[in-house]
Amino acid sequence: MGKNENLETLSLVAKYTNNMVLIINDLSQITWVNDAFIKIMKYTLDEVRSKRPGDFLNGPLSGQQEGLNIRTAIKNKLPFKEEIIHYTKDQLPIWILADGQPIIDDFGMLTKYIIVETDITYQKQQQEILKRTESKLNAFFNSSGSILILFDKSLRITTFNKKAESFIQSQFNVTIQIGITILNIFKSFEIEKFGEFALDTLNGFGIENFEIQLKKIGIWWNIRFLSIYDSFGSIIGGSFTALDITERKNIEIVLKQNEERFKLVSKATFDAIWDWDIEKNTLFRGEG
Repeated sequence: MGKNENLETLSLVAKYTNNMVLIINDLSQITWVNDAFIKIMKYTLDEVRSKRPGDFLNGPLSGQQEGLNIRTAIKNKLPFKEEIIHYTKDQLPIWILADGQPIIDDFGMLTKYIIVETDITYQKQQQEILKRTESKLNAFFNSSGSILILFDKSLRITTFNKKAESFIQSQFNVTIQIGITILNIFKSFEIEKFGEFALDTLNGFGIENFEIQLKKIGIWWNIRFLSIYDSFGSIIGGSFTALDITERKNIEIVLKQNEERFKLVSKATFDAIWDWDIEKNTLFRGEG
């Protein structure tokens, strides 16, 4: 393929690509832009010809370091690739991935730069959403009073909160780590059902509000096993949550015992009035 054919092919690619293409001369002045640039940035070729891109595309949110990196690369006739915020003619900020390639003649002189700019605004927005989601998730994980453990389809732990780490270490002398199977952790609890629940969760059958006692240490838990799905609706793992309800269970036991005692006393007498001293938790016979 001859030189003219190469230029013709390059011109066709630049004209019909969805990415913005700018050509600048050795003075960093724009000599040509493609239709995608005109459509996205709202400038015509006549409006930008002979201008330096940074003079009208940069704005308050454009990174100074990124701009300096681009200018330094051009000064040294080097390729560059930078993410930077550019502004449209309507002053709308958009994230751009700028990929510049120098064109050097046979004498080693810079003749022009071809700069391909890709609009990555959507990707950056998604990254920011993910970052905020992860931040909120981490805050929830570490502020929650519950034990939280996530595991993948191989039953290997992918993450856990500080409550899980400290509880399992202090109560069972076991160190929880990412990558180990959650079944190893469950073995220390001595609850065989937990392994079954985890497997059921990976098949889409979660467990909610199941109360169980860890007899080994005398603690009551309200547990949940929930399936975790990806954006396509496929199960990619599960979560295990355990909330300590020991205090509530102890209160329920005391109330039940007192209720049973009251019933026994009521059955034992028919001719007296019995009162219950709540503060002393005792029954006494009144006048009747």
